[in-house]
Amino acid sequence: MKPDKKPVSLRRHLRWFAEAMERKLSLNDHKGGWDDEEPREMLEASWNEMAEVSDALARWTEKPTYENAMAVLAETADAANYLLFVADLVRMSNDIPLVVPEDLGT
Repeated sequence: MKPDKKPVSLRRHLRWFAEAMERKLSLNDHKGGWDDEEPREMLEASWNEMAEVSDALARWTEKPTYENAMAVLAETADAANYLLFVADLVRMSNDIPLVVPEDLGT
C-alpha cells in the first residue's frame, strides 16, 4: 500500500460523527490516553459499548425524542472511539505513520 498524497475531503456526516467522537474523547481526557492499552482489551470494551448503543437505540425506538437521539449519538461515538483505539494501537505497534494508504479499500 502506498500512502495517499491527495488530501481527503470528509463528508459532512463523517465530520459530524468525528466531532461527536472528539467531544466524547475530550470528556475523558483526565483518564489519559490509550497508548498503554492492549488492542484485544479495547475490542472487548467496544462490545460492551455496543450493548450501550443497543440500549440507547431501544429507548429512542420506544420514544424518538431529541434527548434519546443524542444518547444514541453519544453511545455510538463511544463505541467508535474504542475501535479507533484498536486501529491506532495496531498502527503504533507496527510504527506505521498517521497516513492512510490510497489503496486501503482494495
